[in-house]
Amino acid sequence: MKTLLLSVTILFCTQLFAVKDIGISQIISPEEIFYVTEDASVVIRIVNYGDEDANDFNVFYQVEGGTPAGESLLTTLSAGDSIEFTFSATTDLSALGYYSICTWLSYAEDENLFNDTLCTVVNVIADIDVGVSAIIYPGDTVYTYELLVNANIEVVNYGYMTAVDIPVYYQVDGGLLITEFVEDTLEAGDTILFTFSTPYPFTEGLHEICCWTNMYSDLFNDNDSSCNFTYAIELPDIGVSAIVAPLSGTELTATETVTVEVTNYGWEDIDEFNIFYQVDGGTIFFDSYLGVEIEPGESTSLSLITVFDLSEPIDHYICAWTALADDTDLSNDSTCEWLYYSTFQDIGVSAILTPEVGSTLTDEEIVTVTVTHYGTADVTDFTAYYQVDGGVPITFTYMGDVISSSEAVDIEFAVPADMSGAGDHVICAWTFLVTDEVPSNDTTCSFYVFFTDPDVFDDGERTICEAEILDAGYPGATYLWSTGETTQTIIVTISGLYWVTLTDATGNTISDTLLVTVDVEPIADFTYMGIDSILYFENLSTSGAEYLWDFGDGITSTEEDPVHTYLALGTYTLTLIVSNTCGSASMTTIVIFIDDPSSTENIVKENINIYPNPASDEIEINLNGINDANGIIQFYSVHGDLLKEINIIDLREKITLKEFSLGMYYVVLQLENKLVFADKLLIIK
Repeated sequence: MKTLLLSVTILFCTQLFAVKDIGISQIISPEEIFYVTEDASVVIRIVNYGDEDANDFNVFYQVEGGTPAGESLLTTLSAGDSIEFTFSATTDLSALGYYSICTWLSYAEDENLFNDTLCTVVNVIADIDVGVSAIIYPGDTVYTYELLVNANIEVVNYGYMTAVDIPVYYQVDGGLLITEFVEDTLEAGDTILFTFSTPYPFTEGLHEICCWTNMYSDLFNDNDSSCNFTYAIELPDIGVSAIVAPLSGTELTATETVTVEVTNYGWEDIDEFNIFYQVDGGTIFFDSYLGVEIEPGESTSLSLITVFDLSEPIDHYICAWTALADDTDLSNDSTCEWLYYSTFQDIGVSAILTPEVGSTLTDEEIVTVTVTHYGTADVTDFTAYYQVDGGVPITFTYMGDVISSSEAVDIEFAVPADMSGAGDHVICAWTFLVTDEVPSNDTTCSFYVFFTDPDVFDDGERTICEAEILDAGYPGATYLWSTGETTQTIIVTISGLYWVTLTDATGNTISDTLLVTVDVEPIADFTYMGIDSILYFENLSTSGAEYLWDFGDGITSTEEDPVHTYLALGTYTLTLIVSNTCGSASMTTIVIFIDDPSSTENIVKENINIYPNPASDEIEINLNGINDANGIIQFYSVHGDLLKEINIIDLREKITLKEFSLGMYYVVLQLENKLVFADKLLIIK
């Protein structure tokens, strides 16, 4: 009883004395893995472990046993509180390797020194991180006749160090590997478009294209590569690419024959089509072509049958176009040409020089324009006009030097433009010449923007597929995007937050932001379990929106996690194709063997073994317990392709593997056309 009372008394007395105790609980920065820098900050956490306030103490740190850096903290730290402290003196961690960093504090009244010091070891690494963020070309479909495709990719420096001589790789369907180097210097955070100089041969069908980087010091491999599925389609496409004769500006006769150039833009040979042609909007004539095959990419000149009288000294307009029943692109079928008489006059305002679009405007602005002579005959006088916002036209009469063909003159109007009205303004300027034969090019307009809506984008975030044009609107404003571009529109292919600042003619500015998310490429993957011939599939694919299962027995399914029953024993190739909302697809294939677990053949397979497994040059298959060796042994790839088949001669078969490359294969044994054994074989070299 006395002992117990004494213990309580001691505990009570201990609590009467206050403890002064501060220490360092954590080195916050630099972390254990740290990127190279010349001025790394050292950040620590200081804790008051005692019962009383602490003030006026010193803190120190030391790197690799060098000169300590110390500072005084003239602050009060209450009991139980902590503070995060950053040393004003930084340390040089620009060399790769391991650094020992120790920190400690000095407090005159500290009653516990054991928690005053803390050390850590920091591994300083180079932050090189370069990858292919997107395959720009080819896209989902290739329609051109080009059988050789030069891939165009987007390479991004995700790291904090400059990257040079970046190796990039280009491969289609796991075949020939093309290696080249991006020789340009890529600064941290920069993006560059790179086109492979070596083309890759394409055939019709679905192809998987993969491009990636592989820098020796790149420690981040997850973003190195990008893959696309491209479908190369062989399609017919023909059109009139040029009107070869007659030529504009020549003396035309009463018996002119029209000659056109026809180009095969598609992938198929074409030997039959119709050509239609028309002069000055008159009667439409047509000729039928039944000649030599025009190969993909080839052009040929054809002289048309009908002869035209073009001797009248006026301009003529000729159009010609092709007609093919299954032509897949009608936009390139036709071509039209003006045949200008040998001498004609044609002038127009080609530019408004002042006031400049995007400049700060005053209430009155001098208007200066450029007038260009597009014709062939000299011009000595004309009248020019300008108009603000559809108001009263201001006139200028030119009676100066002779303006010859292709020459231009700048003229300044004496009356300034009134720009004092509120809102946007439009200045249009034009010429008038009685003998001008092409009035369509007389007028030019400029827009001067004053912002009325503070929002540039209608939405705050947007999901895109491969690439999208962002349009800031307000033609005539000046622009500055977060990418550094200064155009009205930019093309975005990377997820991120984009902003743009617009400046109007008065110097006012507005800004807006848009969060862009690029739909991720899908990755096909699944697992399954089977009970007899019933298989239960679990879909492990990522970024998928639609699924197509082909079970290899003529049955398909679009369910996400299907259940399938095989009605016959045998070997089946199962394929899963996963597509996202943008149409990108990923495919995976496995081989499935369906047998009857209650059959006598499967009782036999317990006595069959393959040795060795893994193997390199040769294997031995022991067929123990089989009385009749009448059967075949088959070798399949993981994609279900039959690679080799041999007849069983002996119950202990030795089989060479020299024709097989490194990888996984399936070995199948059939007796009397029944599957009795299937197993995986790993071949190593």
